[in-house]
Amino acid sequence: MYKHITLAAWLVLAACQPAPHSNTASTASDAPDCAKLPESGLCYNKAIYLLQFDSGSRPNAPDGCTWTLNETALPQGEYLLYLAALCDNKATKLDYGNGTLRYRDFPDSTPVTIIPATPDGHTAILDYAKAKITDPKEAARCKVRRAAIDSFPADALEVDEMTIGESEKIATEGIRTACGPFGLDQDSQRYWRIISDHALFFDLGQDSAPFDPGSLTIYRPQTASSS
Repeated sequence: MYKHITLAAWLVLAACQPAPHSNTASTASDAPDCAKLPESGLCYNKAIYLLQFDSGSRPNAPDGCTWTLNETALPQGEYLLYLAALCDNKATKLDYGNGTLRYRDFPDSTPVTIIPATPDGHTAILDYAKAKITDPKEAARCKVRRAAIDSFPADALEVDEMTIGESEKIATEGIRTACGPFGLDQDSQRYWRIISDHALFFDLGQDSAPFDPGSLTIYRPQTASSS
């Protein structure tokens, strides 16, 4: 059974959340009779405090839905915690496979790609995006910059040939794409985030996502921390 969480309640949690790396596996699962998440074994009521939100505002859940907490098992004993849309008592579930997250109910979709953020997040993102560009001259012009889109998470990044200022100057010329399939697309919700030691690429189309991209949190039981 999923627990319904109102947006107001999540805003309170976001305001009161502890700093990264301050949560431990023991404090998140110290009640043996608590309702537990099935994969990680975390107590539900404790796991919500592990979420590390981006600093932007929380999006509304899709029409007719509320937010709930869900999880996805990742390689090397990690878990991804996130706010998922709960609609008609069924929560959005993301499944991991081959470096991507897919909707369980729509397995042909790939809303999120995950890569290691090594040697650092910006370098990893740029190298990955440039490797998918067929034109070497275009690839050489690409760089990572903040997205600066109000509806995106506050820490969202884009791969583009232009700075934000340069892009704004030609905004009236129409919708623009740049830097290949993992770069800018002004007609879609497409951006990167760096979460812990992972870089995540979000390709969410134009509709409201059935999960909160700014809520994704990596939980590591081995190191007794989350980030």
